[in-house]
Amino acid sequence: MDRQRRNVTIPNRDASNEEKESKSYGLEYARYIEFEWITGNDYTSRKKKFEELEALRNNEVDIDRFKNMLNIPKDQAYLSLNWEFTSVVPKFVNVVKDSFPADMFKIKTKGVDIMSREERNKYRKRLETEMLTKDFTQEMTIATGINFVPDYVPDSKEELDLHMQLEYRQKKEIASEIIINRVFDLNYFREIQNRVAEDLVTIGEAAIRVEADPNYGVIMRRVDCKNLLYSYDPLYTRDKKGCYYFAEMMEMTAGQIVRMSGGEVSYQMLARGVSDKRFKPDEVANEDDLFTVMYFTFKTTMDEVYKRKRNNLIPKDKDYVLPKESSSRMIKGKYDVWFEGYYVLGMNLVFNYHLMRDMIRPVNNANTVMAPYIIYELTVPSIVENLKSYAEDIHLIVLKLRHLISKMKPDMFEINVDALMNIDIGTGAKLTPSDVLDMMYQTGALLYKGTAYDDDQILQGNILRNIPTSDGQKLMQLINAYNQNMNMCYEVTGVNRVRDGSAPLNGALVGTQQMALNMSNTATKHIFEGLMSIKKGTGEVSLNRAQQMSMYKESFSDDVMSYLLEDDVIDDYKTLYKYNLDVIVEVAPDAEEKAKLDQVILAAVQAGQITLADRMDILSIDNIKMASKYLKVIMKKRQDEAFQKQKEMEAMKTQMQAQAQVAVEQQKQQSLMMEIQAKGQELQFKTQSEIQINEKKVEGEIILERVKHQLRMQELGLQARVTAESNQYKEQAKDARTYKQAQQQSAMINQRQRGGSTIPFESMNAMQDVQAAPPVEIPPMEEVNQTQNYTGDGTTEEGQVGTI
Repeated sequence: MDRQRRNVTIPNRDASNEEKESKSYGLEYARYIEFEWITGNDYTSRKKKFEELEALRNNEVDIDRFKNMLNIPKDQAYLSLNWEFTSVVPKFVNVVKDSFPADMFKIKTKGVDIMSREERNKYRKRLETEMLTKDFTQEMTIATGINFVPDYVPDSKEELDLHMQLEYRQKKEIASEIIINRVFDLNYFREIQNRVAEDLVTIGEAAIRVEADPNYGVIMRRVDCKNLLYSYDPLYTRDKKGCYYFAEMMEMTAGQIVRMSGGEVSYQMLARGVSDKRFKPDEVANEDDLFTVMYFTFKTTMDEVYKRKRNNLIPKDKDYVLPKESSSRMIKGKYDVWFEGYYVLGMNLVFNYHLMRDMIRPVNNANTVMAPYIIYELTVPSIVENLKSYAEDIHLIVLKLRHLISKMKPDMFEINVDALMNIDIGTGAKLTPSDVLDMMYQTGALLYKGTAYDDDQILQGNILRNIPTSDGQKLMQLINAYNQNMNMCYEVTGVNRVRDGSAPLNGALVGTQQMALNMSNTATKHIFEGLMSIKKGTGEVSLNRAQQMSMYKESFSDDVMSYLLEDDVIDDYKTLYKYNLDVIVEVAPDAEEKAKLDQVILAAVQAGQITLADRMDILSIDNIKMASKYLKVIMKKRQDEAFQKQKEMEAMKTQMQAQAQVAVEQQKQQSLMMEIQAKGQELQFKTQSEIQINEKKVEGEIILERVKHQLRMQELGLQARVTAESNQYKEQAKDARTYKQAQQQSAMINQRQRGGSTIPFESMNAMQDVQAAPPVEIPPMEEVNQTQNYTGDGTTEEGQVGTI
């Protein structure tokens, strides 16, 4: 709650470091805060207002106030009614609060320093190069058999942009996100955010206390804003970035104060603050006595003075004066710090006042310091504050309804009893008025006499007359008033009946229902902005604390470090202080947005434009805008893949046809080659057969010539012998003839001479036979053993031996 500053004196901000560290300065600052808030009753009125709003939210309203409204004294409440408060406020609080679940806000970090940008640009350029050389890389892979294609190569610039936004994460970014989310888990931030949302809806203000811890790093807790005090914000920001002091009011016992002070405060000192005791010098406070204590912290500056001698910095006092003859020079500066302490109200007593330990400083600007409180305050009245008057009116109407219903009577009747007396129905018995009324209530028939005692005629309208009451009209008026106030509750909160589910638009189009939900979400957007601001602030504190711990070589708890080890980013945590990281809060889409996107995705899947795996990838993206862009890119990519696949199918079909034609040609060539080969084999066989036949013929001719030669030689020898023998025989025959002729001539001569007798020729023939040449003996021919016999057609038969 922004308040105008009063004309009060604030402690001297230009005081020396020693003066600011003194307890008197802390006491002066605590009294200044007390005067700002306590003396002027701002704290009391603010606390009372917040308590009333919280009572409405928790349905714990004091009913005595409503008895006073009805002018009923507390000790004279004759109405036996159920006075329990009937509030419609919790319903609206839950509807708005549950619209912002803890998983709705997702923390991400992004490096914005020069090294991070260079690393990001280098990675992008590498992907661009791989995208441009994709075809060449694939050709090299096919040609060499070695896989040169990287794991991921974008197909277009749009896909590359989405990859850089959605999937590219540097290890230092992953490490910082792990630390922030783990710190949230250790501090049960889900419950803290739920309580913060309740505070924003109820009182329009929420706060979280952030403390640095040497083991866990950051400890967070929700702060009860009715006990929180803070300074005037000159920046007029809703997150109170300009506040320079904060304070929390609390109740502490005397024992707690003594133990926390470490001996600074004694029981005797606290005795003066006990209201029901008369202070005496030797009086002491009981350990259970309660005191109102204010924890306070304020931001100021500290001066630092250094003497620079060569490359060394030597700390000096603020009033140090450098000698004139010195070659060194002075270096002066200021840095922000937070002091903290406890102040016992009404006693001017401060304890545990000191410079705040483990202050969280941004790494990129070490002279500044982050506030220990993260606050967000709405600039408009809270939802519960707007509901307050209507909720009280609704409870009054409910009380009236309860009273009216408890006292409500049935309609009255005016009955002429004389007309119902002694009615004869012909059976001899006469009916009494009670019998006639019972018959009327059971059968609806009313029997009455037409004349009275004085024979005057009784009109029908004078027998039974209905006297209606006005309770029904009053009841409808109260119900209408109740409905009117409920409608006003919906009007002032911006929550419609579609959002809370009390009156869904049956039969309405999906777009109409979505429009109604969007209108309601717009009305509560200020709550959404507050939750996102607090989540971002706590994330920034956790990140800066992590960077600070990495700078001084400190470690988080084992729980946090184990998560860093699991993701293999422990080394990046050690150098986290070197980078400048921004904390980004991404908002997850609600169920309606997811359903609408899923319908579009399912339509694309059914049309074959994307696959089921693509659908799962798209639904995993929390950002609807990024998911829509990814859907467009993936649809175009799948379309290009389908077109390329179609081209490949056509090319494959053409190739298969060409291969089939080539196969036919190859089959023909194979048949031709087989035929040629068969003919060649046949020709070769014939050639070999002819060669063998010719060889055999030659061998046979050689053998035949040899035989013929032998025969010729034998014949020549025989002829020579025959000739020789014939010549010999002829010579012998000639000699014999000659001899015979000589004998004959001699005989003839002798006969002539002697005159002897004639010599017979037979005896001479015998003598010639004795003297003839002996006959010629022809030697036997050589037997020639051959492995082949010749047939008449020129072929040979193997395996037989012939004799020529």
